[in-house]
Amino acid sequence: VVWAADLPVVNGAVQYPNQCFTADGVRLERPRYPQDKELEAGLNGRSISEIAWNESMRELEYRDETIETFSRIEDIQVRMFHYWNDERFEIEKIDTDNNLIVTKTSSGIAFIEYTKGAPYYLENVYEMLGTVPGQFYVDKKADKLYYVPAENDTLDSFTLYASGIDVMLSIDGLHGSEGAPAVSFRNIGFTGSDWKNTNRNSFQAASDIYSAVRINDASHISFTDCSFTHIGDYAL
Repeated sequence: VVWAADLPVVNGAVQYPNQCFTADGVRLERPRYPQDKELEAGLNGRSISEIAWNESMRELEYRDETIETFSRIEDIQVRMFHYWNDERFEIEKIDTDNNLIVTKTSSGIAFIEYTKGAPYYLENVYEMLGTVPGQFYVDKKADKLYYVPAENDTLDSFTLYASGIDVMLSIDGLHGSEGAPAVSFRNIGFTGSDWKNTNRNSFQAASDIYSAVRINDASHISFTDCSFTHIGDYAL
């Protein structure tokens, strides 16, 4: 069973969320392949000794032919966790003649991890929808959101939360002093932001992740007894 709902339209644009939450704050998963493990990146005929750890790459050799059966390639993302890095890539094409996934952007480091190919999986795979209860999938062709209900979900009482924005508050160039703070926030709940960066290849410390509240070139700004919930990127 899969439930479906029309995606909302804001200012004439359909909103395509990358994350959703239930009413009690559970972050939902998107369908992935494989469901319970990672694949190992092939190296397209090269040996580990030939590859520098910091080599940028765009061609990922796959060894699982199931990948060739997936449709809606433009919505699938490669998630790769290697060394200290967490990278995300949109797919430009799947080269079935050479068993290659070609990513839209280059990696920050090579598709390896020490003595083997890097672990990875595919996320947001349409064909995997329904393998696990509580999954959601955004259908950009039909402008629909699909949800696989969990055992105790009922359609008449179920609520799902999603956001169309990633930046909730931006402060730039605002300065104060200890005696005169620029601005203070107290007892404010910052709730509901999405993440938008579908190609991540930072070299170090997840430096390409943004935040829901962004402060630049500012001083003496305080947040007291505030909460940050259902946040897609960093909070602050």
